[in-house]
Amino acid sequence: MLTEAARQLLLLQASDWPFVVSTGGAHDYGTRRFHEHAARFDDLCIGVEDLLADRDPPPMVEATLQYCRVADPVFPDLDLGWWS
Repeated sequence: MLTEAARQLLLLQASDWPFVVSTGGAHDYGTRRFHEHAARFDDLCIGVEDLLADRDPPPMVEATLQYCRVADPVFPDLDLGWWS
């Protein structure tokens, strides 16, 4: 789950959505995609926090995790050690 959260963070940070929005090209699409990645990141972080507290994550977090694995299969070699 933490790896998937990191993947969403990279998609959020490395995307061209701010550029698309600021230039007026596909404004609605860029804004939507930015917010989608941010919401997925937030959901997954909630799940990680729950797991660290020995709680089961809410079902919506599990659904987000499964969706991300299918919708955003980028950075297959993502290593959490990059953040340590």
